[in-house]
Amino acid sequence: MRINPEYDMVIASPNAAIDSYYVMEHFELAGVNPAKRVFHTAGGKGNNMARAAVRLGGRVLSLSIVGGEAGRFIQRELELEGIDYKLVWTEEETRRCNTIWFPGQTDTTVILEPGQPAGEASQQAYLELVLNEAQRASYLVLIGSLQPDFPNGFYADLIRVMKANLRVCIDCAGEALKQAAWAGANIIKVNRKEFFMAFGHCDESFDCFYALETFNKLRYHGTEVLIITEGANGAYVYSDSAHPVHVQTKVERWLSTGGCGDTFLAGLLLAMRQGRSIEQAACYASAAAAANLQELGCGFFDPGDVEHFLAATTVELLPC
Repeated sequence: MRINPEYDMVIASPNAAIDSYYVMEHFELAGVNPAKRVFHTAGGKGNNMARAAVRLGGRVLSLSIVGGEAGRFIQRELELEGIDYKLVWTEEETRRCNTIWFPGQTDTTVILEPGQPAGEASQQAYLELVLNEAQRASYLVLIGSLQPDFPNGFYADLIRVMKANLRVCIDCAGEALKQAAWAGANIIKVNRKEFFMAFGHCDESFDCFYALETFNKLRYHGTEVLIITEGANGAYVYSDSAHPVHVQTKVERWLSTGGCGDTFLAGLLLAMRQGRSIEQAACYASAAAAANLQELGCGFFDPGDVEHFLAATTVELLPC
């Protein structure tokens, strides 16, 4: 790991978005539904994670592909929030993702646009941007979906090139996750559904033995840490330096689960960057995610809540 890098992490997430949140009192299909409150943010998993990391005191550079009025909105929001960024501009309008939330309910309804094709020139420009900027940090984070015309192996190719020079973390889904994992990502953070869909095991409950078996296979390719999150049930942590553990934060109430995985990853990497053990880092990450539960949107939490939830976080050895 670099001694004094300019950034704690460079976050590469090509498929940026405007994240729009609609607070509704009721919703009727085929009807007119007035919103009680609406707000818009610079989104996509990468920008959301960057916001959370900055809120936690991290130094972050966010890399995205944007276009059109939506792209200009994202640029303005990143500047207003004090998030360092570099963008590749394309002719296509950046996608929008909409979250519908009803006060008093903890679940949200999300409508995700896939994004427009970026084009070959933008793909190449983005690849060069990531390769050039990644050297400025301790961690390179590859996170979120890819535009429809990106190859599934885009993240995997970056990992093969970069993992000799810095630690690479992956958080995505589907074929892109599978290829990136076997390419030797140092740190893999996914939710339970994403993990089992990518690695071919279907089970309604978490199977810690199958996860351990998969992790041991991934270790031969360079993976050091595998973390599988499961919502309110916490996170399962596999590491080449410690026995597998289950980390969970007790939360009595929450507003919305949106963005908690991105906040978890931000907290994890910042804590690891500070030299904490993997168990300590996972506890801090879990507490940060719990703080994010208290607000609608990703990265708008009170940093002071993290210490409160850290005291409510437990670690247990897994029986595998």
